[in-house]
Amino acid sequence: MTAAVHDKGGHIIIQIMHAGRMSHPDNTPHHRQAVAPSAIAPGTQMFTATGMQDIPTPRALTTEEVRQTVTDFRLAARCAIEAGADGVEIHGANAYLVQQFFAPSTNTRTDEYGGSTANRARFAVEVAGAIAEEIGADRTAIRLSPGITMWGIDEGAEGPALYRYLVAELDKLGLAYLHIMHNGDELLLGDIRALWKRRELTSRITLEREFKFPNRLDGGEGKAVSNRV
Repeated sequence: MTAAVHDKGGHIIIQIMHAGRMSHPDNTPHHRQAVAPSAIAPGTQMFTATGMQDIPTPRALTTEEVRQTVTDFRLAARCAIEAGADGVEIHGANAYLVQQFFAPSTNTRTDEYGGSTANRARFAVEVAGAIAEEIGADRTAIRLSPGITMWGIDEGAEGPALYRYLVAELDKLGLAYLHIMHNGDELLLGDIRALWKRRELTSRITLEREFKFPNRLDGGEGKAVSNRV
């Protein structure tokens, strides 16, 4: 598939993700219990071979398993590049594992991956850093969905501060781009754009997308253009 895209002069970015607690044992080969930052069920259902079922309570990852998961993301990125991808986008949005670390409603850990804003952002920063080290920052991107409330995710009053901290830390890595799923907080979006100095793609709930091209690319003032898709 990647060869076919390249043959037509295109580029391909593969999104890599871990569902975390958004899984069901019946959808895994070995009937495995889902894992997550903490043992808190999402309170929703999932489609399985036998129909819709309640998603059961996940097992909390140990600290060592969290570190191993960072390594797993690194390996997944390497495999994507070896398969011919031009880069990867880390799925840090939509209530999956990365975002589960952000939200107090899904992360009640007491180790270095829970509690403070910096600790709850740590997993995402470590994943992005490991992948950038493995395949190059210019081939690494991340998607975030600040403030989204779905499948039990509630980032609370500290959510905006977490994203300001997170984006500032990610910007230091020199990633290829930041993909924001915008949920309507224009003030936070403006702060994120001020902190992020590189390419940015914003997808609004209305299916409108905005692309920001930094000064070093457009030769003048940074631009934000909107296209409805």
